[in-house]
Amino acid sequence: MSSEILGGKAPSEWDRALFEYDNASLSRLIRGEPVVVYEQFQKLITTSYKMISSNPDELTRKLPEDLRGKLEASIRDQLNKKMPYFYDFRRSLGWSIQELDIAYLRKLRRSNSVTLVLGAGVTMDAGGPSWAELVFEEIPELLLRLR
Repeated sequence: MSSEILGGKAPSEWDRALFEYDNASLSRLIRGEPVVVYEQFQKLITTSYKMISSNPDELTRKLPEDLRGKLEASIRDQLNKKMPYFYDFRRSLGWSIQELDIAYLRKLRRSNSVTLVLGAGVTMDAGGPSWAELVFEEIPELLLRLR
């Protein structure tokens, strides 16, 4: 699978560990530079998400529906097997994981890849209306505008 993911390039040690299921190498690699470990797991998560997203790429679009389902199940299964390594890595960093999380969110924000969505609970905690209250306040005004 890794050569398809990597566009035919020779896989790196990280790619072999994450995409070719080399758990021995993964156990060793997660003790490396935290920024590298973090970025590699984000790559795994992003690649897995893209492969099972509702907008299949050329590779999966050509597959029959039942095979696409099996591929998705296999990807989810392999991701679930790798995530305990990521959770162990995160725990090993203690509170300093917050710095990596914030740096990654900043990177996503700069690339316009993330949107923050706050629910009504945030508004209510700040003294604003609930969703239902907001809708009921706005309906009469909206109906007046539609006349």
